[in-house]
Amino acid sequence: MEKIELKLIKVSDRLYYLPHYEKNDWCTVALVIGDNHVMMLDSGASRRHVEMFMQQLEENSLPKPDLCFLTHWHWDHSFGAAFWTVPVIAGNETNEQLKVIRQWKWDDQSMENRVVRREDIVFCNEMIKREYPDRSKIKVVSADIYAAREKN
Repeated sequence: MEKIELKLIKVSDRLYYLPHYEKNDWCTVALVIGDNHVMMLDSGASRRHVEMFMQQLEENSLPKPDLCFLTHWHWDHSFGAAFWTVPVIAGNETNEQLKVIRQWKWDDQSMENRVVRREDIVFCNEMIKREYPDRSKIKVVSADIYAAREKN
């Protein structure tokens, strides 16, 4: 696998982010430091993405998150959740989709069938295959804490 070098960017003393990595479609992940908790926004795409983020926190003497909030269910925002040991928080819709994806198979045919059924897109399949040469390593987890949005 290619070596990826990303650096954590400081926005303020309480907000940092690791930028998007276009080649593998890694999402931007952020660290928000509160008075009582430290939260990661999005979990990353893979173990490698999580490890890079953790390395950057360590190199910058920043605290590790004790919560992770998923903005949505897309693979590059949620597949890293399996590699965190902190509670994962998501909205109900995100959590329900993660429960569906958790049942998916990752062989070529299954992935192609989901594209045909419009459950996924070719671009995501290509990026997942790039990030996970061994797709048996994909583990999707649902949220530990979730809530539905109130309707007005």
